[in-house]
Amino acid sequence: MKIITKNKRAKRDYILLKTYVAGISLLGGEVKSIRMGKVDLTGSFVSFDRNNNLVVYGINIEQYKYQTQTSFDSLRTRQLLLNKKEIRKINDKIKLERLTIIPTKLFINDNSLIKLEIALAKGRNKKDMREYLKEKDFKKEKKDYY
Repeated sequence: MKIITKNKRAKRDYILLKTYVAGISLLGGEVKSIRMGKVDLTGSFVSFDRNNNLVVYGINIEQYKYQTQTSFDSLRTRQLLLNKKEIRKINDKIKLERLTIIPTKLFINDNSLIKLEIALAKGRNKKDMREYLKEKDFKKEKKDYY
């Protein structure tokens, strides 16, 4: 498994509860661009469309430099590929617990397929954020001390 990119702000801004691995439908030039590492997950999020399919918004994939396609939208919406059972579970949890879905990392699995790890998350408030930062600083000082 080769990790292409991570959403570094995800752990800081959210409390991650459960993760899922989903396929992502891409065009040919997008696949080549992702393999070169020209992708950014910051600010992206996942939501349901009208047909109850999971769709990811805001993933910035740069245009492949040798691509001849003139009209290229780097921020287009991309459909996520999951089983119906998983989609139903996610939908139920979101409705009951008021959670959000965020992409945490983009990677290439052992079969050379590009996968997106998504997480059910709960947003941190200011109090949670302060506690998280204190805990992080304490761990860093403890590590430096020893």
